[in-house]
Amino acid sequence: MKTVVLMMPTFNENENVTTLISVIEGVFQKLSEYSLEILVIDDLSPDGTAKKVQELAQKFNNITLISKKKEGLGAAYLFGIKYALANLHPDIFIQIDADWQHNPLLLPDFFKQLELGADFVIGSRYMRGGSIPPNWGLHRKIYSVLGNAIVRFGLGKLFPHDWTSGYRLYKRSVVEKVQTGLEKYSGYTFQVAFLFKTIQSGFKTAEVPL
Repeated sequence: MKTVVLMMPTFNENENVTTLISVIEGVFQKLSEYSLEILVIDDLSPDGTAKKVQELAQKFNNITLISKKKEGLGAAYLFGIKYALANLHPDIFIQIDADWQHNPLLLPDFFKQLELGADFVIGSRYMRGGSIPPNWGLHRKIYSVLGNAIVRFGLGKLFPHDWTSGYRLYKRSVVEKVQTGLEKYSGYTFQVAFLFKTIQSGFKTAEVPL
């Protein structure tokens, strides 16, 4: 059985973590060939997020909470990756936002792509069947579309379609190959840098509609 470490950075997600984690636990009950560990990386949320996670850990024995000061999304993921490698023995990593922007019911589609040979799977808003969340404001939508287009055409990489999506699944071998140097990207540029190094290293990428 392969161990999956699902990393969830949080900052003031008190209202979302309980329902999201409960749904994720339900999804993995149907993915019986994988053993799930949920790693919550909390940036010292003042709204009591950590307390909610600790309460959930009393119900589910596969939840770990680690805390750090707020330094950016990339810093949170790297902190989580280092902790997981040292303590949780992952075969597979998952990145997911804690604010319900990423639908956990899509996770079986990610695993299907993994089983078809992918090393790195992306939840893509910009492929057929995907879309930008309808509750985003106009400026955020424009920023996302233009930012993603600039990255794709600037790097000369039209695939994958969504370079900035944070909903991802990847193998441990990817992390071990590309993690060196990623500490330079503490914010959202981490997502682009991580994916670019993955592609440059020859790993196979795939997408599922988000």
